Amino acid sequence: MVRFFLMNKKGFTLLELVIVIISISILFFALTHRHFSKNLFSSKVASDQVIADIKYTQILAMAVSYPKSITFHPGSSKYVLDGEEKNLPAGVVFTTTTLPSHTLTFNSIGEPVFPDNFDRFIYFSDGGKIKIYALTGNVE
Repeated sequence: MVRFFLMNKKGFTLLELVIVIISISILFFALTHRHFSKNLFSSKVASDQVIADIKYTQILAMAVSYPKSITFHPGSSKYVLDGEEKNLPAGVVFTTTTLPSHTLTFNSIGEPVFPDNFDRFIYFSDGGKIKIYALTGNVE
């Protein structure tokens, strides 16, 4: 009788269905996580790269006792630091800045040169932004 019951089995057990659903879920989340984390990684790398270059420009201006600038090109991933053109990671673009002429200049004592004392921002295509404090030039 038991043998007859096992031979006429049609369909899946609840355990088999649960295992298949869990396997598909793990595969789905692994693939989508890789895609989304890559975009988040590029965004974070771009922000960190620009912050480091802004701080470098500020330190360079103080070291040589001469004003130094970094110029951003909205709508592209390019910016110019001390005559050298640099690029953001793939997929990240500057959308706009609130800097005068999209240029950040530091004087010989490391202060940003702004016509007023308002903090400035650099915006990225992914919604990220960098804030530059008017009085100190500190960046976050």
